[in-house]
Amino acid sequence: MANLDKGIAGRTAHLSCATIDRLASQFRTALDLDRATELLPAGRRDYDEALHKPRELRAMVVDRIGKGTMDASRIAERLRELALKVESAVDGKKTSSSGVQAARDIAAVVEDLVRMKRCRAYVERVLHVEMLVGDLEDSVASIAMGLAERRFKIGGSGTVRGSGESFVEALSRLRSVEEAVAAISQSRPESGQLVRAVELRLDRAASTIRSATVAEFGLFLESMGWPPPLTIGERDFRDNSQRANPLLEASDSSLSRFKLYFRVLSGLQALQQKRASEQLKKDCLKSGKNTCVPTGLNVDTFLSYKPLWAMEEFVKPFASQATYHFKKWTQKPELVCALAHSMCQEFVDTVDVLLQPIISDAGLTGYNAREEWIRPFLLMVQSFLTSSVFPGLVEDVEERSAISRSATSLWLHTVDEILAFDSKMKSFLVQDAGVVRFTSGVDSVIQHGIVEKTGSGLGVVHVFVEQPHWLDVWAQIECADAWEKLMTVLNTEEAWLVKESNSTIIEKRIPSGVAAVMATMWSVIDRCRSLPQVKLRLAFVQKGVIPIAEKYHEEILWRCDQIRGFAGRATDLDVRKVALCINAARYCENKLQEWSEDYFFLELRLEDTCQKIESEPEFDLHDEDAEVSGLEGTIFDEVVSLYGSFRKDQNTNLVSTIIGNFEKCCKDYASSMASSIAETFDSVDGVSERYPSVKRSGVLGGQSFEEKPRSVSSSFVEALVMLQQVLQVLSDTLQEEDFTELCWSLMMRLDEVFVSTVLPQSRRFTSTGTQQLMIDVAALFQVFQPYSLRPASIFKGLTSAVKETCRTVK
Repeated sequence: MANLDKGIAGRTAHLSCATIDRLASQFRTALDLDRATELLPAGRRDYDEALHKPRELRAMVVDRIGKGTMDASRIAERLRELALKVESAVDGKKTSSSGVQAARDIAAVVEDLVRMKRCRAYVERVLHVEMLVGDLEDSVASIAMGLAERRFKIGGSGTVRGSGESFVEALSRLRSVEEAVAAISQSRPESGQLVRAVELRLDRAASTIRSATVAEFGLFLESMGWPPPLTIGERDFRDNSQRANPLLEASDSSLSRFKLYFRVLSGLQALQQKRASEQLKKDCLKSGKNTCVPTGLNVDTFLSYKPLWAMEEFVKPFASQATYHFKKWTQKPELVCALAHSMCQEFVDTVDVLLQPIISDAGLTGYNAREEWIRPFLLMVQSFLTSSVFPGLVEDVEERSAISRSATSLWLHTVDEILAFDSKMKSFLVQDAGVVRFTSGVDSVIQHGIVEKTGSGLGVVHVFVEQPHWLDVWAQIECADAWEKLMTVLNTEEAWLVKESNSTIIEKRIPSGVAAVMATMWSVIDRCRSLPQVKLRLAFVQKGVIPIAEKYHEEILWRCDQIRGFAGRATDLDVRKVALCINAARYCENKLQEWSEDYFFLELRLEDTCQKIESEPEFDLHDEDAEVSGLEGTIFDEVVSLYGSFRKDQNTNLVSTIIGNFEKCCKDYASSMASSIAETFDSVDGVSERYPSVKRSGVLGGQSFEEKPRSVSSSFVEALVMLQQVLQVLSDTLQEEDFTELCWSLMMRLDEVFVSTVLPQSRRFTSTGTQQLMIDVAALFQVFQPYSLRPASIFKGLTSAVKETCRTVK
């Protein structure tokens, strides 16, 4: 009984005291309820009389004001004639002091009459608007009364009756009031208080019309058999031909009724959008486009997406159907997406043909029937994943146990299904060949903004917008999974070899594994492209893509450090492995820089720069240096720098290793050349067949000696052969730019080493020793001749030392 009393109290809370007293007097006991049907006609008669009384009062007021207006007009005309006579008398100098005072009094009276005229016009506008608002409220009250009667009629079935024309009539009157209020706002800006008062009443009326229309629409859809029953078998929901389409099977009267409710709801929303647009245009002119104004409305609030009311009610029954099945498939996201896709696909074409003309006629800007039909199904799946799937998955993933691995697999599978589902749903929009047309001026800016806001809001992937932590988890999972798959490739020796099938000159020296790394990074990047916000895509790339490049850098660095003999006497195979790692680093560096020129990454770079500026309040955007340092570069700058440093370090290590081997090979040669200082010899043991005799004139610019040219020193041949083999391997393996840099560094280091280890400080050789030195130096230059046009110009110290030795020879 207590609950019943509370329910009755809730029902009567909105009734007046007089109505409650009347009902209490009529229903004193439970037996009095039997007389309810007898009292209903009397109540309806009283209600109709109450509705007619305001009309009679308004008619009486209008009649009285009209009569008063006629009298005021006659008085104003007489006074105007009198004023003219007074003015003519003044002009004829026939006036006296009393006449001047009378003229002033008459002028004051005329001013008062003008004010009265303005007041009369204002009252007329108020009465006109009041009459329109009154008619609107009468229609709204009639709609509310009829809905209450059908909903709560004793013994009634609750079915919808009537043609629904009352909704159309109420909508038409609402439009009339809106037009009148708009006219007043434009012609009389000072009438702001009147406009605000009327708008409050309009909001109440529109809210009542909308709620009543939604209720009637829901009852009508239910009576029409919408939506058709959903039977789920093993694959039944994937077969669109099995379900009936009530929209196609409905009678003409039912279909007209359906369109009527849809048109009313769309018209109500169009009026609201128009009023917000007009208010926004006024606010833009006053305070600027992005500034909040006293009305509380700004551009971002206006342009935020608002679902189409009619479509929202039209699709709502599908959510009730699908929720029951979704709860059974928390571990099977493919079934969830398949069911939602099937339900959407069944009716998308029918909805487009049937409802798009209604939306267009209503004047709604930025709304498309296909998109509005698709969006609720996307939100349906998104809501289910947000509430029932991802929270548990996040906990399982962060446990880092055996459960975590299965949760990771389910996470990736769920994301795969989300991306595929979004792609399928958006493909429905491609079939729409509609063209959006825009007007000029401020309206164009508003319309473009609405289309941009609504067009970017499609996709279940928006689940990561509201939960940034889930985005971080997704990026980390993608990175870990991608690297795990890459390691199965990189752990094979084939990943570090060059495939002969590579056709281009640039890639023919690239290990096959690095191509797999870059392809994997690109595939991970593709998975985040559908994220709606740039900052989300930037966060995903920073946490899911860049770490892959960093891990590969660590892998090639570790491989170079693990090569046997790299710190000592390196073999040709070791040199080739290191050179291929340098090529891999060069390839990654070039690819990342190439990617950075794409618009996708330029947008990320801009967002990254903006975030840094926001995090540094002292950053001066107008400072030229600060601006350049903030906008230059790419989001891969740190990784590119890592690979660049790796190449330089490995080039330096290669040069140091080659120099070390050269010094070892030249120990005997340095000793033999040292003996040429103390004694003269006429022959050198051993003749190199690899290096023929070299004329001295070819080495030092035409200087000649009487001695016959000799062959290269046998103790120097090993060092030359080592150099020739290493240079050949590096030339065949390294990219041209890296090889040129390495060869230049090697020659400069050899120049220093040869001068410091072979040549004596006094640089006084015998003539035979000098001749032998010139031949050996020529042979050294000949080793570098294929890679440098003028090796002697790089071996500056050695060339200068030989020339000095020639001048001091005795």
